Amino acid sequence: MTARDHLVTRYRALMQELPARARRDGWVLRQDHCFGRVLLDDAVGGCWFDVLDRRRTA
Repeated sequence: MTARDHLVTRYRALMQELPARARRDGWVLRQDHCFGRVLLDDAVGGCWFDVLDRRRTA
């Protein structure tokens, strides 16, 4: 498995785990796509769609 494959796998796992945790713990963010955007923003050090293809969505 490449480093990129590992990151994609972890990203997908977090996209499933975080919304459930958010609902359980009463977080403000609750939707998977919101977490996806936050994760990608952090990964690229800015707004994800300034770096990645916006057509692919978060």
